[in-house]
Amino acid sequence: MFNKSQPKRDDLKATTPPVLGGIAPLTMTVATFRAVSGLGNTKTWELIKTGKLETVHVGRRTLITHRSAERLLLPSPDNIQNSEAPRARHHRPRKNREAQS
Repeated sequence: MFNKSQPKRDDLKATTPPVLGGIAPLTMTVATFRAVSGLGNTKTWELIKTGKLETVHVGRRTLITHRSAERLLLPSPDNIQNSEAPRARHHRPRKNREAQS
């Protein structure tokens, strides 16, 4: 029987992409992207359908380019929010006490 505390062999294969001659692969499978990013299957396919992840089709396989995965997941100046930006108020405004007197 398979021990649930140990990862399945397919999961291990998905998290360790092969490196040939010191050159990183240009694409990854959808399963590898999910394992690396921590995103689920539904979100991954949504990102593919909206064009936020570039894909290449080889036969029936859908491969995600590393370039698009890095662009989506790594922090960039465009993705970092300005901490000095004014924050929206989510509460009721205060009553003007001087007007009540």
